[in-house]
Amino acid sequence: MSSWYIRIETIEKVWPHPNADRLDLAKLADIDYQFVVAKGQFQPGDKVLYFPVDSILPTHVTDKIGLTGKLSGKDKNRVKTIRLRQEISQGVVANTSLLDHPDYQTAAHQCLVADMASAAATPHGEPVDYSTVLGIVKWEPEERISGGHNHGSRTMTLPTGVSMYDLESCARFKRQVEDLMDQPVVATEKMEGSHASVSLDPDRGFLYCSRRLLLVDPVTNWHVGAKASHLEDILIHLSTRFFPGRHLITVRGELLGPGMNGNIYGFKELHVRLFDIEVDSEPIDAEKFYEVLDGYDYVAPVLSKGRTLREWMTENGYTSMDQASTGRSVLGDTLREGIVIRPMREQRDPKLGRLILKQRSSDYLATHDT
Repeated sequence: MSSWYIRIETIEKVWPHPNADRLDLAKLADIDYQFVVAKGQFQPGDKVLYFPVDSILPTHVTDKIGLTGKLSGKDKNRVKTIRLRQEISQGVVANTSLLDHPDYQTAAHQCLVADMASAAATPHGEPVDYSTVLGIVKWEPEERISGGHNHGSRTMTLPTGVSMYDLESCARFKRQVEDLMDQPVVATEKMEGSHASVSLDPDRGFLYCSRRLLLVDPVTNWHVGAKASHLEDILIHLSTRFFPGRHLITVRGELLGPGMNGNIYGFKELHVRLFDIEVDSEPIDAEKFYEVLDGYDYVAPVLSKGRTLREWMTENGYTSMDQASTGRSVLGDTLREGIVIRPMREQRDPKLGRLILKQRSSDYLATHDT
């Protein structure tokens, strides 16, 4: 799962908004997002509560910070990437005095804060997450599992060995980005569609899954797109030539085409573009991925492969990960959603786990209701 939490953060930098006399721009010490604040409201070193993009703020919070009816989404309560006077703003910050309000000083909330503080007192020193105390939840896109004349398709929880797929953001893991700078990586376009995976299990046969669900009915859009991309044939090929034996083999990709998140690329037919292969729940090296899929058309667009991240960014004049993520899509006449970066050989990081990161384009997010 990608990180989402409400924590007390430190303002690192504040500078004037170039197009608004009453606004400033700011960044946090450990998160590489820019956001808009009122002129003079915060100074470097100030402690703040940071509400990241996709936070759903309850009315009792928006009332206290003066944002009731001013946010995004159908209920005007969702934090999104927006442009304010031509400048990107990603997230909302509030003074920590919000926690001093009587609404959060009941015995129950005091106990909850104490419990979280105790749990946070680990060797790793994880800060307290205040999302439960404040009643803030993360927005998740709805998975509409349907296809053809089948509505309300039967689903189950993900099967053993197939986990929910999510990636952490470069903006939250700046040290890990630095670790990738001088080693060979593959940079691929992050695609705007719906996550799809198909697994070949030696006992259960083929398993079709969305991001969060096992799809029981064999007529969903996921099945249609996977069959159009010959994923069952690919899995049989992988199991006989490259990974023989009783292995659980999973191919993962993005389902694109009609009905999938607005079909921004204008595809006429459903299909799946692959970006990962797992054997017994472990992802294979990027080098191996491109070897076993050599000659296969349906893969995520590759922006760079084999060069270091620094070389690729320097050659293209990119000075930040957000700048690197922004550009035209390889798949159609539209902005690309972002990029995904991983080393050519799989690595583990003590904090991140698998070393793979995404960067969603702020330009894309500010112009698309995702």
